[in-house]
Amino acid sequence: MTLSRLAEATAVAESFLSAWINQDVPRSVAHMAQNATYWVLLSEELVPFGGVTRGRAEIKQLMRRILSEWEYLLFRPTPLILNADDAFLAHCQIDFIFRHIATNEQISGRLRLVLEVENELITAIKVYHDRPRVEAFLRLNGIAA
Repeated sequence: MTLSRLAEATAVAESFLSAWINQDVPRSVAHMAQNATYWVLLSEELVPFGGVTRGRAEIKQLMRRILSEWEYLLFRPTPLILNADDAFLAHCQIDFIFRHIATNEQISGRLRLVLEVENELITAIKVYHDRPRVEAFLRLNGIAA
């Protein structure tokens, strides 16, 4: 990947993060390819948005659903780490505090976010939570689906 393409892909990843931090769903999905995938690596039995969501329109619905159920009290990324091998990868850690709106319960921690960028569009987003901890929180607080 050339230096200019690396800079463009970095700008896409940073712009997506800025949009999502500000909970701007239309701007967030504008950075995604039509056939993008969004992976939330949590049990699909526990959370309706666990697993993989395919397609920009479906990801837009998913993001709106997440924001309708969870308030983001803190969503602070560490600096992006870039990997320009075959497909461009950008990843960072996110310090978070999420409040479940229906129960008022809060969970805090750190997750890992990986973005794959090709041709100036995000083709995949992978969200890695501390799965046992988050799933225990969901069960204990009666939040699990």
